[in-house]
Amino acid sequence: MKNLDDLHLQYIDKSIESLKEQFRLLKELFYAEIRGIEKATDIARRRVDERLHDMNQLNDRMERQETTFARKEDLDELKKMHEDDIRPLQDQKLLVDRKAEQKSVNWAIAIALVGIAIALVSLFLHN
Repeated sequence: MKNLDDLHLQYIDKSIESLKEQFRLLKELFYAEIRGIEKATDIARRRVDERLHDMNQLNDRMERQETTFARKEDLDELKKMHEDDIRPLQDQKLLVDRKAEQKSVNWAIAIALVGIAIALVSLFLHN
C-alpha cells in the first residue's frame, strides 16, 4: 500500500508542478498582454496628441485668416455702398457731358447763321 501511496504522492507532486508551470506561463502571457495593451495605448495616446496638436494649429491658422481676410458679405456691402456713392457722380458727369455737347451745337448753329448771313450779304452786294 505504501507503494500505491508513493505513486499517488508522486502523481500529486507532478500535477502540482505541472499546475505551477501552467500558472507561471499564464502569468507571463497575462503580463505580455498587459505590456502589449500599454504599448498600444501609448501609441494611440501619441496619435491623439498629434491630431490634437494639428487641430490646434488649424484653429490658430483659421483665427489668423479670420482677421486677415474679409468676409464676402462685408465686401458686398462695401461694394454696394461705393456704387451708391459713385452713381450721383456718374449722373453729374453725364449731365456735364450733355451740356458740353449742347454748347458745341449752339456754337455750330451760331457760326452757321453768321456764315449764312455773310453769304446773303455777299449775294445782295454782288447783284
